[in-house]
Amino acid sequence: MRGTELGSVLRSARCEAGVDLVAAALAVPVHPEYLRRLEEGEEGPPSNLLLERLTQLYGADPDPVFSAAGRIPPDLYRLAASPEGLALLREYQRRLCRQSPVLSASAGPSGDVW
Repeated sequence: MRGTELGSVLRSARCEAGVDLVAAALAVPVHPEYLRRLEEGEEGPPSNLLLERLTQLYGADPDPVFSAAGRIPPDLYRLAASPEGLALLREYQRRLCRQSPVLSASAGPSGDVW
C-alpha cells in the first residue's frame, strides 16, 4: 500500500510540474525504468536523498511525499535531533494528548505516543 500511495503522490507532483518521466529520471539521476516502477507502486520507498531531489525538481511540498513514504521530512528530523527541537516536540505531543483521547490512549507510560 505504501508504495502505491507514494507512487501516486510522486506521479501527481511530476505531472503538476510538467516534467517528463525520462527528464526527471535523468535529472535526479536514476534509471527511467526505476522511476516508472516507483510511480507504479512496484518499488518500496527510496532513500530520503532521492525523495528530496524529486520534490526539489518538481517544486513540490515535501510533507505529503515523505508522509506517503512513511518517513519524517529531513528538516523535521534535524529539528527533532536538537535538544531544543525535541523539547518543543515533546511539549506539543503532551498538548495533543490532552486534547485527543485517541492519542492519549496510544501514549506510553511517559506520555510518549511515538
